[in-house]
Amino acid sequence: MRRPHIAITCYNPAGPPNHLELYAEAVASAGGIPRLISDDRECVTGFCDGLVVPGGRDLPPSMYNEEDTFPSSVENKDRIDFDIRVLSDFLRRRRPVLGICYGMQLINVFFGGTLFQDIASQAPASLDHSSGAHQVVIAPNGFIPEGNYQVPSSHHQGIKEPGSGLRPFVFSPDGIIEGVYSSDYDNLIGVQWHPERSKDTLSRALFASYVRSCRIIVR
Repeated sequence: MRRPHIAITCYNPAGPPNHLELYAEAVASAGGIPRLISDDRECVTGFCDGLVVPGGRDLPPSMYNEEDTFPSSVENKDRIDFDIRVLSDFLRRRRPVLGICYGMQLINVFFGGTLFQDIASQAPASLDHSSGAHQVVIAPNGFIPEGNYQVPSSHHQGIKEPGSGLRPFVFSPDGIIEGVYSSDYDNLIGVQWHPERSKDTLSRALFASYVRSCRIIVR
């Protein structure tokens, strides 16, 4: 059985996602072969066994039918369009997908969900999610161990209404959704924090579980 090849999207005319090397290292440490993809999606993604959509900037509120009301730093449209095309291709072929931060938000909007445009403005009693770290509670699931953990946090937007078929299973103490999985697709998961930035038990377990799911479909 060969090691699974994991696509990591990195196309962005405005500059690639930050710290791509950390995503690649996390995939490799878990037993996968990272492949940074930025062009020719039909050729490259057809060869890969799984997809990671890494972090990025904000999604425009127009994508979930809202006016731009709160502060935002919108991601490059070409990157968003590319990531959606690649995501659609992997879902069509029922390949495992892991979305991280922006990647989770993209998955949520793709399935018709909405976002907090700015958590601090729309949920003023919330924690500071924009930097540092905070606790999360992970409910029973089929991907990572349940329990209480501390995770690195770097976002000001987050899931408000989950998209169709997405089930929240990780929450910060203020109730903000920090992780979802799909009830309609096997091995489709999104997390709001940045597990690639840490080598703790939870981060290793997440990437190990994800790469293991990609091995299942390797021929």
